[in-house]
Amino acid sequence: MANLIIKPASASDTLKMQDGAGTDIVTVSTNKVAYGKGVSEEAVTVTQSSGNVTLDLAQGNFFEFTLTENVTGWTFSNLASSGTASSWIIKITQHASSAKTVAYPAAVKWSGGYDHVMSTGTGSIDIVSMFTIDGGTTIYATQVGKAFA
Repeated sequence: MANLIIKPASASDTLKMQDGAGTDIVTVSTNKVAYGKGVSEEAVTVTQSSGNVTLDLAQGNFFEFTLTENVTGWTFSNLASSGTASSWIIKITQHASSAKTVAYPAAVKWSGGYDHVMSTGTGSIDIVSMFTIDGGTTIYATQVGKAFA
């Protein structure tokens, strides 16, 4: 596998990618990346297996799934190495007929010290945001919202 490297002639040069109309989509300059039309990515739909949920950050940073059973374990793979941040968002939809629970590993530290407790209303949606800067040894988490219907 080969790498494509584009090197500016001087430190003040920028790299721009444009759409067909000539509008800047991405501009890269020293220590900064600017997105002219916002950032978007595909949502990664994951499934549970025997109570476990696996989130592979090589697939994206936005994950969604519907509870089919209680979540008893998590695997977070392809996190950046220590010293570099990884962040992701999880949209969890409650089971359609019977409420399921979600447990998190001890590495997950919640804002305010209050763990996320899944909403129990059928079909309700909870959104959680997480990040780590030490390769997943500690994962900082917060509830973005609860019980969306």
